[in-house]
Amino acid sequence: MNKEALILSCFLYLGEMGNLELKLFTAFDNPTYNFSEKIVSFIHEHSTEPKEDKSKIRTSLDYVLKNIPSALGGYIITLTIDNELVGVSILNKTGMGGIISDYIISHIVIDKKYSNTEEYKQYMLNKTLEISNGNVSILVRKNSPMIDTCVDNGFEFQRLEMVHLKSTGENITGKDMAQQAV
Repeated sequence: MNKEALILSCFLYLGEMGNLELKLFTAFDNPTYNFSEKIVSFIHEHSTEPKEDKSKIRTSLDYVLKNIPSALGGYIITLTIDNELVGVSILNKTGMGGIISDYIISHIVIDKKYSNTEEYKQYMLNKTLEISNGNVSILVRKNSPMIDTCVDNGFEFQRLEMVHLKSTGENITGKDMAQQAV
C-alpha cells in the first residue's frame, strides 16, 4: 500500500471514540515547528519509559526530517482523535539494512488517559510496520509494556545492546545488562 493510500484509509469514524486521523510526516512533508514541539512534549509527557530528555526526542525527529546532515530520514506518524493528539510513532531509517534492521522505532507513545491503551498501541504499531519498507527493530527497556505487543506482532529478541556512555565514562557490564534485559 502506498503512503498516500495509507493516510486516506485512516480517516475513520470509530463510534464513541470519535474521528480518528493518522498523519504521516517525512523530510518532504514535515510538520510545522509548533507541531514538532507538540510532538516532543507529547512523547516526553506520555512515555511509559523513564522520561527521556526533550533534546534527545527532538534529535530523533530531526533525523526523520533530515535536519541533521548525516540523517537518512524516516517517518513520523501521529494519531489524533477529534483533533486531539493521542499517539506518536517515530520510525528512523538506519541505512544499515542487511546488517541491522532497515528502520528502528525510536518512539511509540500513546496518551496515558486512554483506558484501552493496548488497542491504540497495537494500532500504531501495525500502521508503523505497514509504512516501513524493510525490517524494523524497536528500542525497549526491560520492563516496557511494549514488549508483549511487539512479541505478539512478530518481533524477536535478537541482540543484547550494550552501551558505553562517553559523556560519563560509565560502563554497564555484560552481566549487569544481561540481568536487566531478562
